[in-house]
Amino acid sequence: MIPTPRMPLTSPTTVSRSRRCPPPPPKPRGRLRRLLDRIPIPRPDTKRGAIFLILAVLAVGAAVTLAGVHVVEYSGSTAFCTQLCHTMEPQKKAHAASTHSEVECGSCHVAPGVYGFVKAKLEGTHELFALITNTYPRPIPAIEHSKLPSTTVTCQACHPLATRRPASTSRTSASPRSGSRTTPATRSSGSRPRDRCGRWTALTATTGSGTRCRRCPRPLTSPWWRERSIPACPTSSAARSHC
Repeated sequence: MIPTPRMPLTSPTTVSRSRRCPPPPPKPRGRLRRLLDRIPIPRPDTKRGAIFLILAVLAVGAAVTLAGVHVVEYSGSTAFCTQLCHTMEPQKKAHAASTHSEVECGSCHVAPGVYGFVKAKLEGTHELFALITNTYPRPIPAIEHSKLPSTTVTCQACHPLATRRPASTSRTSASPRSGSRTTPATRSSGSRPRDRCGRWTALTATTGSGTRCRRCPRPLTSPWWRERSIPACPTSSAARSHC
């Protein structure tokens, strides 16, 4: 007997499907994919690929570092504090008309170093929240003395006055009128206690009623005082307010 060849166990439906449904054509690649295929990027498992990967990581790290440094510098600039924040328009005009118009805001209001930067940004989060929710005070009050960094690391970096002292810190006036008019010496507040008031601008007061700051009730007990050869203010508080 001649053996008959075995037929494959396939149904007619399977045969008809294989004949009727050819394999789908490959999807066309996008323009970006075709452009990347033209760039000869080595495989990471090769020596050239490993070197290329290391150089790419270093380039990305350098770009991120430079961007971070730029953001840190810009966040302490006058443009960031006055132009980006529309609520500081009065402070912007006052800063532009002052003698420190070329000094950035962060040079005096932010302590140097990473700690000072992080502390200033954390303290400024509530100001950002008040700005977003439109709940900030109007007018904006001046910053408190205790929240400012020490002048030994800010002001005295440009004005080294720690070793300068006036020739005489106190002198009794020979004026027959009661009291004498005094003004504080031009000196930063780096040598004064933190709970005392210090001003660059001279503020007048009478020695008979005690030396007081015109803008706050704190006594001006700093030893850096000098006496001017000008008449004293009247003893009347109403007349003294116009001195």
